[in-house]
Amino acid sequence: MISTYLQSIDGITNITMSLGGTPTRYNLVRTISENTKSYGELIVDFKDYETMISLKDQIQTYLIKNYPEAKARVRLYNLIVNSHYSVEALFKGNDVAVLKQLADQAKDIMRNSPYAMSITDDWEPQGKLLAVDYNQRKGRRVGIDRTEVATSLLMATDGAPVSTYYEGNKQLPIIVKAVESDGSRIKDLKDVPVWSIMPNLEIDKDELKLVFSGVRSLDEVKKSILSSSPLSSVSNDIAIQSLEEVIRRHNGSRAIMAQCDPAPGSNANELYKDIKSKIEAIELPTGYSLEWYGEQYDQKSAMKYIIMFTPIAFILIILILIALFNSYAKMFAILLCLPFAMIGVIPGLIITGKEFGFVAIVGVIGLTGMLIKNGVVLIDSIDFDIKSGKLPFKSVFDSAIARFRPVMMASLTTILGMIPLISDPMFGSLAVTIMCGLLVGTLVTLILLPLLYTIFFSIKPMHDYKGE
Repeated sequence: MISTYLQSIDGITNITMSLGGTPTRYNLVRTISENTKSYGELIVDFKDYETMISLKDQIQTYLIKNYPEAKARVRLYNLIVNSHYSVEALFKGNDVAVLKQLADQAKDIMRNSPYAMSITDDWEPQGKLLAVDYNQRKGRRVGIDRTEVATSLLMATDGAPVSTYYEGNKQLPIIVKAVESDGSRIKDLKDVPVWSIMPNLEIDKDELKLVFSGVRSLDEVKKSILSSSPLSSVSNDIAIQSLEEVIRRHNGSRAIMAQCDPAPGSNANELYKDIKSKIEAIELPTGYSLEWYGEQYDQKSAMKYIIMFTPIAFILIILILIALFNSYAKMFAILLCLPFAMIGVIPGLIITGKEFGFVAIVGVIGLTGMLIKNGVVLIDSIDFDIKSGKLPFKSVFDSAIARFRPVMMASLTTILGMIPLISDPMFGSLAVTIMCGLLVGTLVTLILLPLLYTIFFSIKPMHDYKGE
């Protein structure tokens, strides 16, 4: 049992089991499998994030080695990624057989990649169908239609539910099954008796002559009218066929998705780069298409909305700065200080080993607003001093010194407040981005912004306070 193996590992604090596709908890932080009897999950709690990362590949290797017949995979909870697998190639088209061939080619490419594992597709295994070639002409002759044939087959196999029996609060179905005279299961389905709901009341004239002559009794006629017919008498053939139990669709079109996860020691980005060009080289018939999903798609989808609304936000910032200062020069002076914040962001992410991903980009957006606020405060102080009668150079110099302490203290409170998030696996990159970017960006703003102000407004150092 996998649970016994997990309990023997040091660092695991709790194991929760769920079977049949019904999730027990954490509904909002993972994609939930469809309800199916062949699905189960073990939710494993670790004592810390580092232990989880170090044991993830070990547990996955154990599952692959000891349960090769199962589709077993280890997956971390994720608040951003919504895809079931890290890399997914979606093929769309009309013909089911062609879709399966394309998916098989993609899965072969994934199997040949050293970065891939847990290779599968999102279609269920083929099921079995008991198909009866119903003969309409024969069926009409004895008053039997397709519904009655289906009901008879159900009674001869699984049984037909007819009612419900309650034993206290427990609900039990009452099932009727057709069996042999000795109580055993019907061995040959061709001999299954098929009863007509509406009896055949058409009596042959010769049959009536036999009744009137006393050769046949009314009871015998009644039995012939209400008797069943073997399934073979109303069908041409009975066969077991394979069928696709689930045919998935994407935007109204039939679609199949080849899926895989990164192997131990690799990541989704390496896997995607390794198989992307090879799968895209698969020749697609006319009317078929390929689309990529997975972590790459989720990240692009999240970035799409950032890219879509960033220009609007930037334009609004420019309009607000112009309306506030009534000066293009002051607006440009503030905006030119923003790129220098990356001097702190990039080394901070490299030193801490964080990834510059979606969460870090959100941090950069928030950092931009903080730095603009610092610039507005400084320029507003300079303008106030100039309007009060101070010389321009003295106003710039004094304002930079006077605002250094409050601006730095305000930035430090934000930086210190981000410290608890540094070790967080999800928001650690955001914390590092804001902390390092705000520290360096604030220093750059307090030094570079006064310099840009003097350049844009041609303030000469000779215009100082010595003459006062």
